[in-house]
Amino acid sequence: MIGNLGSYKDRPWAVSEFFFRLFIAVFFIIAGVMKVPDAAKFQQDILNYHLVPHLVAGILAIFLPWFEIVCSAALIFRKFYFGALAAVSFMMTVFTVVFLQAQARGIDINCGCFGKLSEGYPAWVIILRDFILLASLAFLWWLGLRKLPQELAAITRAEQQR
Repeated sequence: MIGNLGSYKDRPWAVSEFFFRLFIAVFFIIAGVMKVPDAAKFQQDILNYHLVPHLVAGILAIFLPWFEIVCSAALIFRKFYFGALAAVSFMMTVFTVVFLQAQARGIDINCGCFGKLSEGYPAWVIILRDFILLASLAFLWWLGLRKLPQELAAITRAEQQR
């Protein structure tokens, strides 16, 4: 189900959760789709960070865009939701830390997030964007975890009735 608006009382939270899920998912889908056609360029973007060997960069350049797309689809359709949310949160945290460490080391690079569309943005714009995305992900976690006790109780009741 793409969006369950639930009861009237929960509707503002459900609408907010839907739009934040959509915002993050669209961001990662676009990022993934822009990198798929030119894996060699994305591999070079990864190598520019000076953190991983050539082989690892090649594997990441092929695997990561597809993983972003699949996780985004899972967020949109709420399938394996917490797993997808964890994966996207982990990726976004790693991307942010890696970009910040590159800036701290004085490496002036293109972030590589959107393939060729990533070129020309100042570092502060990328950092601001990353922190907005991290805040959005934190909001989704907060919304998801506040419902978790109710969902676990419903699962427990269903199992006890069997």
